[in-house]
Amino acid sequence: MSSSPMVCRFNSSRIALASWSGAPAFAAFSGKDTGTAGARFLKLPPGARAAAMGEAFGGVHGDIAAIHYNPAGLASLPMREAAFSHSEHLGFFRHDFLAYAQPLAGAGTLAASLNLLTQDSIGKVDNTGRELGESFSPFDSALTLAYARSFGEWRAGMGAKYIRQVLEDESASGFAADLGLQRSFGRAAAGLSMTNLGPGLRFRSVSDPLPLLLRLSGSWEASAGLLLAADAGFPRDDEPFLRLGGEWRLQAGSRSLVLLRGGYRTETAGGLGALSGLSLGLGIGLGRWSSDFSFIPYGILGESYRLSLGFRF
Repeated sequence: MSSSPMVCRFNSSRIALASWSGAPAFAAFSGKDTGTAGARFLKLPPGARAAAMGEAFGGVHGDIAAIHYNPAGLASLPMREAAFSHSEHLGFFRHDFLAYAQPLAGAGTLAASLNLLTQDSIGKVDNTGRELGESFSPFDSALTLAYARSFGEWRAGMGAKYIRQVLEDESASGFAADLGLQRSFGRAAAGLSMTNLGPGLRFRSVSDPLPLLLRLSGSWEASAGLLLAADAGFPRDDEPFLRLGGEWRLQAGSRSLVLLRGGYRTETAGGLGALSGLSLGLGIGLGRWSSDFSFIPYGILGESYRLSLGFRF
């Protein structure tokens, strides 16, 4: 592609997304791989519950958001579940997530999700900066199919995803896999997952690797409705990180449930300030319905708000 002002304007917004959605661009796990991964929208958290808990979710099970963090966690879903999540970032990005999971009567759980990142339209200009009176709207999408099953105290899961990115009249697409294991130890659980395992995406002659991520995770269901979780992550394109999260359940009546959540992520704190690692949220359950909200500050990049709705039946 040419280096026209239109392309530069688009790239600047993508750079902002990259620094906001993962570790800052100057923090490297491997110097030669810093910031080299494409399809960074795959790093965005899909649900408000997990986002509020600092995305420390690889060891949590029984939640449909496990399709993103560790597909093994889908195996313990007690019933069918549908979920929708929406968030807006940096003033011009919109992230939507839609998922459905179906337990198969003792034969595991089958799930599907759609991950979509859209952006405000961008005006076209020529190489001199003259406006052409036209615009385009880039978008990224990923469709995932996953299966998980329990084997005693063990849970195993895998997912296959189709990824597509569109920039004006150019596009790139490819496939990736997610793999996960979990094991319960009474009230505690441990998890191991690898997500976005695939050959990468190619725009014309340029190919970018996917944001491959290895997670070591744990969770502990303490007494008095307290859930604690931790993830140690090892991304191929950034430095290792630690995520911590917690959730406190408050019973309000016989069926209503109020959930208070918080978390911390080390990967954003280095470049965007210590407060950018914080996350907060709450949730309300009414019977089989649930509504969750999360708030995450990103320093000079602004704040991120996420709303999720879920229904089990």
